[in-house]
Amino acid sequence: MLDESHRFALNNLRTQIDDLEAEKTQHDADHEAALEAKDTAYRKLNEELAKARDAHKKTLDKKYVDYNELNAATKAHAEALEQKEQQMAQLTENIAQREAKLEEARKRQRREHHEFDEDLEEAAQKCKKALEEQDEEVSCQQPQGARDRKAYLYLRYALIDRENNLYINIGLCRRGLAFSTLDDVPRDIAELTALLFSDLRERHDNFEFIR
Repeated sequence: MLDESHRFALNNLRTQIDDLEAEKTQHDADHEAALEAKDTAYRKLNEELAKARDAHKKTLDKKYVDYNELNAATKAHAEALEQKEQQMAQLTENIAQREAKLEEARKRQRREHHEFDEDLEEAAQKCKKALEEQDEEVSCQQPQGARDRKAYLYLRYALIDRENNLYINIGLCRRGLAFSTLDDVPRDIAELTALLFSDLRERHDNFEFIR
């Protein structure tokens, strides 16, 4: 049989074993709780990381879309500017060509007016000579204005020379009217014009068509 000291030692060992088992159980429970807490924190961290990645991806996608839109807008703006520059260059060229044509037209008009004035003076001299040969008082019948006087001489010459070609008569008459004042045609010029047209109409059936 065990003596008292051995029983005391055995009980003491059993107590220590029970304490160690209890401590181990508590340690295992604490360890399990810690592992579970870590697992929960890890899952939460993974979820937050996934959300952050998704948000970052959306931000990158939006920036990529914005970048593409900006590139497209920049390209369209550059093309529009280039097109406007081409249009401006074409417009400048057209203006230069028109100015050149206008200048050429002005030169031609001045030349034609000079030639027309020379022809007019020649016709006026012929008219004056023809009227003088018929012993008409030219000076008292002519209007006072220089342009009306030239028109008068043209129409008188056309009337005197009315036996010539019809086109010549019409051309002379038109030149005479062109040199008369449009606002106030002198009575002599109006009468001469009416007389010339009436004479031509009587001798030419197709006068209205030609006129």
